[in-house]
Formats: sequence, structure tokens, C-alpha cells
Amino acid sequence: LSSRQLSACAVKTLDPVKLVYSLMDEGRRREAIQMTRKLAGFIVPPDVMNVCYKSLWEDEYDADALLQVSDVHYVINAALSLGNCSRSVPLTIEQVSDIYARAVEMATSTTTSEFGVVDREAIQRLLSHLVKAGTYNLLAQRFGSNRLEASAWPFLSMFLGPGAVLDVALSCASRGDISSLTIIFVRHYDEIGSNDLRAQVLERLPLGLSVEAYSHLLPLSANETGELFCYGDSNGAASQPFTLHASELSSRMQREEGLTFYLNDQDKLRTIDYMRMKSPEHTLNENSPFDASQWFGERAHRIHTFTGLLDPAVALCSFGLRRIGENDAG
Repeated sequence: LSSRQLSACAVKTLDPVKLVYSLMDEGRRREAIQMTRKLAGFIVPPDVMNVCYKSLWEDEYDADALLQVSDVHYVINAALSLGNCSRSVPLTIEQVSDIYARAVEMATSTTTSEFGVVDREAIQRLLSHLVKAGTYNLLAQRFGSNRLEASAWPFLSMFLGPGAVLDVALSCASRGDISSLTIIFVRHYDEIGSNDLRAQVLERLPLGLSVEAYSHLLPLSANETGELFCYGDSNGAASQPFTLHASELSSRMQREEGLTFYLNDQDKLRTIDYMRMKSPEHTLNENSPFDASQWFGERAHRIHTFTGLLDPAVALCSFGLRRIGENDAG
């Protein structure tokens, strides 16, 4: 071609950010996210990215996308709504745990003031769900089903509803599973630690079970320091048992009996933080109509009737005297 046949033309430079918007407008959210990762040197506004991530969460329950959302209240609401998910939602217990952990992190972060104050009740609920997810994983490990990639549906459907922890504790008690029962009491004494609920759970234990095996879970008189458990005494011992907080009981039993109460150090700190928020000093419900002395006496009678043995019935009465006092026992 000769120079006379050539015509000048201009190449228009594409705006990468506008390209991201274009992909979003076409509903191609995942491609838009991939494009932003290639835009070195270009800044895509956070609200634009949030739209992409939120859309992937809402349309596909993409847990990784939700973890990238910077809108604090959106993540918190999504986490608190997990209990309403249907069975078909493709989330694993590991992903659910990560979502709760992220929501707790965002809710308690000092950098979230621009999004408004996160109320204390929401933080408590998030921590409660996160602690329950940890309990679920611990029990799954004990029952030989500790696959983190397993569906979260059993946890979401059975562990988050009202009275769910009590139901699980009653089930463990019926099987005589003291180790699992102890884990539940230590991690959730805010829900089942009161003497009346404690007695309700222990009633399910087989009558032939050694009283010493569950002596640390027996009802206990309220005390000024808020200690909820006894440990260290044995049948026939004249000395008073140690009264312990839940964290102290878990440390002692882990050291002396090898029982694992926490998934890791982070899980332990979160569990303790949650319990501190719950003001456990009133957990024993010292003003409730529950009659501890009557409970000890009636269960001792049933043990004697069932086993035909006097020693275990006397042992329970002895444990009761050291926990509720001779004056309380009448």
C-alpha cells in the first residue's frame, strides 16, 4: 500500500476499572474479581468489591467470598443467619467456623468504628456459636468423625437452637459418656451449669455408674468467687474437695486425665472470653427452688434400689455433704 492509501487511526486505552464495572453489570462477578487481582497499580473501590463478594455469597454460598467482605454488619448478619440455612447449602463445618471467627474478629476490632457500634449481644451470640462449633468438632473427634470438610448441616440444625446444648448433654449422659459430658459442662456451663439443669442431666446417668466418675459434676452450693465445680476428693476422703472455675477444672483434668477441652489455644481464649462476658457468678442459681439435698437423697435411694449395694449410695451422700454442707442437707 502507498502512503496515500493509509489513514490515521487512534487506539483508545481501556479503563481497567470500567472493565470491572462492565463485568459486574453483566453479572460476571467472579470474572470481575479475577480482573481486579490483575489490576496492579489500579485501585478498585471497596464498595465495588463488596458488591461482587456479596453476590457470590448470596447466589452460591461462597464462603471464601464472604470472608473478603469488608462490611462489618453484613458479615455479622450473615454469620448469625447461618442457623436458618437449608440442608442443601454447600458449607462445611470448617467454613462455618471460619465465618464465625471472621465475624467475631470484625465485631471486636477497634477499626470498625466507621461502621457503627456492634452491640454486645451480637458479639455474645457470635462467640456462643463459635464456641459451639468448637464443641461440635471436639465431640466429632471423640466419636471418630473429625472431618472438617464434612457438611455443616448437622451442626447448624442441632447445635444452635434453644435447648440444643442441654439435649446433647442429656444424650451423652444416657450413654454414660462422662468425658464428653465434662467437655460440654466446661464449655457451656452458662447454659447447663445451674444446679437444677445439672441435676436434670446427671439423672440420665446409669445408676450403676461409679459416683466418683462424675463427682466433679455434682450440684454445688453457690460461693462468692463463682467457682462451679469440685475436684480432688474421693469416696471416703475426709478433706474438702477443691472448688474450681471451669478453666481450672479443664487444666487439671487435661493434665491428670488427658482429656482435651479445646481445639487449640485460640479456641481456649475465645471460650474463656465468652464465659467472661456471661457473668457466670450467678450460674448456680442459688435462689432457685431446686433442693440439692433432696436430689442427693433421692438419687442415693435409687442407686441402692437398683444395684442392691449400700456403698455407692453412701458415697453419693458423702459427696453431697461436702458440696452443699451439712446445714443445707438438713
